[in-house]
Amino acid sequence: MNAPVSPAATGFPVWKSVRLGVMPKAATFRDDFASHGVHLDPFAEYQLSRKFFPYSPIERDVDLVVVDADTLGLSGLVSYQRLCDRAMSFGLGRCPEEVGPALRLAYLEQMPRSGSLLIATDPMAMPNGSTGIFELEHYTIDRWVHPESQPPPGPALFMTSCVETISCFHNNRFAFEKVQN
Repeated sequence: MNAPVSPAATGFPVWKSVRLGVMPKAATFRDDFASHGVHLDPFAEYQLSRKFFPYSPIERDVDLVVVDADTLGLSGLVSYQRLCDRAMSFGLGRCPEEVGPALRLAYLEQMPRSGSLLIATDPMAMPNGSTGIFELEHYTIDRWVHPESQPPPGPALFMTSCVETISCFHNNRFAFEKVQN
């Protein structure tokens, strides 16, 4: 019987590539989101509208890998920082912030109830004083307890707050950049 091969030995497979630098400003993203029925929460809107949001000045592709804590050999609840440190030990890196909105447009086929996908980036300051990272989700009508706060069904881009203290459950999925050697 063969021993399991670690991801460090084989490398993680690229899940999806996303092109950065094609949307030079928030208005361009907003127009594309509107035309595809993508819902933005207020914190995601705030990030895109920041004067110094780091849009890539050149077009470039970023290869993404999706992992969870179990894949990285972590168990139980772990901090976001520990998860990122562990991913870096496997040759993965945090994504540029622009990956969140660019991936939302490139991944419109995300299935309802497939779970959220968190974009591993450096924490971004939010107007409420916390920090956050982008989260991709695809909502359905019956998912919300309070209908008045329910976003419309379909793809959405949100911010998950407090990433410095967030506990990552084993089934939280994160997109990291595959660092080229």
